[in-house]
This record gives sequence, structure tokens and C-alpha cells, in this order.
Amino acid sequence: MKFFFTLMLILVPFQQNESLFAKSSRLETKNNSQSRITFKKILSKTARVKDFNKKIALVSEELLNTPYGFDQNGALNKFVCTTLVEHVLAISYLDKTRKYKDYQKNLDKIQYYSTKKRSIHFNHFFSLDWIPNLIRRGMGVDITNEVHNAFLPHTKKNFSVTNINKLEWFKVNLPSQVKSYKKSYPKKNIFRTRLQYISLKDIFSFTDHDIVATSEYADIVELSKYIDYYEEYEEHDDKEVAEVREEIAKLLDLFYRKYTYVNMDLISSIPTGTIVSVVRPNWNMKDKIGTNINVSHVGFAIWKNGTLYFRHASTTYKKVVDEEFITYFRRYLSSPSVKGVNFVLPLKSS
Repeated sequence: MKFFFTLMLILVPFQQNESLFAKSSRLETKNNSQSRITFKKILSKTARVKDFNKKIALVSEELLNTPYGFDQNGALNKFVCTTLVEHVLAISYLDKTRKYKDYQKNLDKIQYYSTKKRSIHFNHFFSLDWIPNLIRRGMGVDITNEVHNAFLPHTKKNFSVTNINKLEWFKVNLPSQVKSYKKSYPKKNIFRTRLQYISLKDIFSFTDHDIVATSEYADIVELSKYIDYYEEYEEHDDKEVAEVREEIAKLLDLFYRKYTYVNMDLISSIPTGTIVSVVRPNWNMKDKIGTNINVSHVGFAIWKNGTLYFRHASTTYKKVVDEEFITYFRRYLSSPSVKGVNFVLPLKSS
């Protein structure tokens, strides 16, 4: 099957060439006229908002229902999970200026860890490159440990430790850049990344621990394996597969809604606008992208009318959507690969 999930796992699809990273991709394109219209519309509704977290919520709200997909011109016409987060932040960081070029400059700060905008300087890996870059620039802070200390003081801290092989990733995804990569990193191929996460089992716990010994639970575990399979291998445009996945997700939700308790104190502590990363510790993707990874999906935690939502670019719905945070993440409680979530709070700084 065609492997679409790279769009979510890696910030730049391997099928794009060097022009994706060139400065010209930031200039006028056939899509940018619509992008500018969207940009002006967002600014008109958010320019006077002073609360930064609320601004993130409002900016991203304007992009709900935007189609799923990767726009190599960096426009506001369609999004994968990471580009949604990047563009929302780039606009939200605008303060005194309302210029499109400044939004593009903010985008460059988020997407690149160097002023040299080349593919080898792009933040390809969320845990290794993207999050550290945001923190280094003073544009965000990892609050996962803070949440753990406040609400899980007597439980162990969880870390995803992964060795990311950048050289192999370039060989598979950007072979034209292997020579440049080797020149920049002649002795460094494997990078060790360590990302803290809150275990889903610390957010959702069984009300009856004996349930895990039942055949009903065994069936749930098998269904969870199918969810993992679909997310790794499903055809990107296969509506039938997406519908099956959604039906399975509903069955999982019915089971977990009946047998689990939600740590609402922890849930209630997550600020609106927080970047939520889905953590799959040391996820073996070598046969697909050349390396293991540990973040497979990202989005925003958004509060609306007293309920926390996960706002993200969805491969299931093929657009930017809101899904109840509890419903979305509870379905992964028995997942073979999804183990928890990481929280990064954007800071009002650029």
C-alpha cells in the first residue's frame, strides 16, 4: 500500500524536491492569492486579541475545515498536522505588524533552526528538531514535567528515548541532499532524542482492573492493533478504509467510556493553545522512512464551552477538525505503539 503517514510523521514529504526549501517558495504563487485572502480574514478577527493562548485558539478556529494535504508553497490552502501548527503559530506571533511577509518570517523561524533555509537545516523531526528549536528561540516551553509533578507526583516519569538516523532518512526521503548532509555532519548520523510524555494510563485508568482478563478486553486489544495498522498503512484517499477505522474507533470509545475513569484534574490543567504531540516511543519506521521516530501526530488542545478538544489536520476526515480530547486519546489506551502525550505551551515571543 501507498505509505501516506510520512506526511504526518515528517514535516516535509519525501516526494518534494529542493525547491520546497528555496526562498522562492515563500514568494507569490498561484495559490498565494487565496492564502493572502485567508490571512487578511484571520487578522481582521484576531488582531485585537491580547490573550496569546486565546489568539491561537481563534486563529486555528478560522482554519477549521481546511482540506488535508501538503502545500509545498507554504500557503494557507491545506495542511498536514505539523504545517497546521506552524502556520497557526506564525500568524499568532504577529503583534504590532500585520504584514504577510512578517508572517512568513515567523514561519521560517519555526520551520528552520538556521537562517540558511536549506533542507539540511529544516526541522524534520518533531522531538529532535522542532520542539527544541521552538524552546531555544523562546517561543515555547515544554510543560509535560510540570503537569506530571502537579497531578502525578507518585507515579514514575515516562520518557521516549529514540535514536534517529538522519543520514538514512535523507537517503530515503531526500537523496539529492545526502551529499550536503554528509558535508555538514561528516561524523554524525545518529541523534539520540529523549522526550518526556504523560502516559495514557495515567490519564485514563480502569475502574475494574479485572476487565483486562476478559475476552471482551482481548477483542479490544485486537481492534487497537487494527487502528495502528490503518494509521501506518492505509491508503491516503481510501474513504472505505477511513470509514472502517472510524467504526472501530467508535467501538473502542464505547468500551473505554464504560470501563475507565478520566483524570479530569489533569485534563483541566492543560491550557488552551497547548501543542499536543502523540508519542510512540522508538517507533520502528526504518522500512518506510529509514529511521525510528517517537512523535507521529500533533495538534492543539483547545477549550470550548468547558470541554477540551484536540484540533488537528485529520487523515480520517481529510480536513482540519475538532475532536473531543478525551474521546480521541482514550481510543489509544490499548494501542501497541501510542503510549502518551507531550505538552508544549507556546510563549508570546518571536
